[in-house]
Amino acid sequence: MTINLKLIALITPVFVSFFWFIILVLRNRSVRQPGFYIALLMLVLFLLFLSIIPFYVDNLRLFRLLDPVFMFSSTLIFPVVYFYIRLVAKRKPVRRKDLVHIMFPVLFLFTSAVLHGILTEDEEFKYANHMVEHELSSTALKFIDLLNIAVKVFMAVQVVFYFYLCHDIIRQYRSAIKDYFSNLESSNVRERRTSLSHLGQSRRSCLGRWFQLLAHAKNFASPHPDD
Repeated sequence: MTINLKLIALITPVFVSFFWFIILVLRNRSVRQPGFYIALLMLVLFLLFLSIIPFYVDNLRLFRLLDPVFMFSSTLIFPVVYFYIRLVAKRKPVRRKDLVHIMFPVLFLFTSAVLHGILTEDEEFKYANHMVEHELSSTALKFIDLLNIAVKVFMAVQVVFYFYLCHDIIRQYRSAIKDYFSNLESSNVRERRTSLSHLGQSRRSCLGRWFQLLAHAKNFASPHPDD
């Protein structure tokens, strides 16, 4: 019995990412929990690893089915990472207006699915093997090839855009941490100064009473007090 190492290498990350998605989502079911976004990231990676398989097994039908999923998952990774970093640093969960971040991945998903449904089997083969000749190709084949290029360009833009957003959030977070500990240290210094001041006053008061007691004791012990 031969062992297909290539198939094992392709399937292993699929099962691992899905396993961790199940474990994490069962423990983190609220969008206010950072673990929820890690679970979501595992789901996206599961879809990505799954959609890569047709590129290596030469299955045209599977490629037609999963290529839209590849476009969707590959462009969804950075928004999920951004949501996670923002929640950890700023305690801001996903809101409705944040759904704009997943607008393009969803658009790529549906557009690619529609175009794959229009392509003939011969056109699908040409697209899968990068044999598109724009001057001889149908409109659907031209569009899906351009869509593939647009996805790659969009991913490059995402890297720069989300790196800037995440870097800015982390910078603000570090500044807030420094301010917090600086204020905490200043507060501790003030408390220590106040405590030392009270301690000094208490010592002076105790010393004053002690000297008064000594004076009274001296007068009481004298056999011939002054008239």
